[in-house]
Amino acid sequence: MFVLKNAWAALGRVKWRTALTALLALLVSFSAAVDLAVLRADDKANNETYQSQKASAVIRPSAKVTAKRDGADSNYTANYMTWDMYTKYAEAVQKNNLTFEYTLATSVPVRASKSLQAIAAKSDTSEDKTGGNLTLQAFYTNDAAKINDYGTFKVVKGKQLNYKTANDGVLVSQAVAKKNNLKVGDKVTVGNPTKASETYKFTVRGIYEYTGETPAGYGSDAKYAKDNRENVVYTSYINFAQSGLDVAGTKGWAIPNLNIIFTLTDPATYNKFVRLVTKAKLDTSKFTISSPSLDAYKKRIAPLDAAAKAARTALLATLIVGGLALLALVLWAAIGGRRDEIGMAMVSG
Repeated sequence: MFVLKNAWAALGRVKWRTALTALLALLVSFSAAVDLAVLRADDKANNETYQSQKASAVIRPSAKVTAKRDGADSNYTANYMTWDMYTKYAEAVQKNNLTFEYTLATSVPVRASKSLQAIAAKSDTSEDKTGGNLTLQAFYTNDAAKINDYGTFKVVKGKQLNYKTANDGVLVSQAVAKKNNLKVGDKVTVGNPTKASETYKFTVRGIYEYTGETPAGYGSDAKYAKDNRENVVYTSYINFAQSGLDVAGTKGWAIPNLNIIFTLTDPATYNKFVRLVTKAKLDTSKFTISSPSLDAYKKRIAPLDAAAKAARTALLATLIVGGLALLALVLWAAIGGRRDEIGMAMVSG
């Protein structure tokens, strides 16, 4: 009790210093707690939560290849993945007891008509060279539409695509609908990319608008009209196939740009998928494997990663500066309070 009584008396001797010490200790503790909470959340997001994510996997032309793409040169279609190539890699994966689900997206340029004109582009190039001023993009399921190369979209008039039964429904953008005075239920015609005399008739099932940012080269900056995402006509794979647009033996722009999206149980399985496909002699100079879903997840937690990076620096600075400040106050209290006693002892000595 004697010790506690003296300690309490010492604390009360210089009240402002005691209050400052307590306040500083509180601030250091609070700041450290906040920083540690951010670091724990970031660690969980990058490990436990990340490892529980389902992973999509796509095999697409590399950036080096796409950089050389010219929308007026159909020789570029030699860089497309084909059904035979996908089958080869799928079999290689399955032989190693790796299971997956899949969906697909596929597209071809199509020619405009009186009923369906495209939004003009910077380059007024003949459709004989580009295959068409519009792009017919088909999805096998709604899951494929969610990772659309042109960005996410929503139907603002009419109905979403029907992926399960045969139909002639398509979606057109608000910009194209306005340009052509189209409404839901109207009939539109597009032409084959290599045979101008061959046409396809569809019904406008819905009108859409994009909800995400415009990818570079797919907006008003597009060189060719077919690459402007407003000129994309969306449909179901069933409609695409029954129109005869997914057949073997086609040439030029009539060759479909096939994109199969594999779905794997988790990132670890995705990494195994990458190793197996690469081992099956994927030409990595032309193609790359990526995961749109994992990339999107990483993008979502990027602000948390940035906050965690700042928190690490702040935590270190808080502990060092705060610790030194507290140490200085404690030493001041210990030495300053006994200055007269120390002086007397030195004189007596």
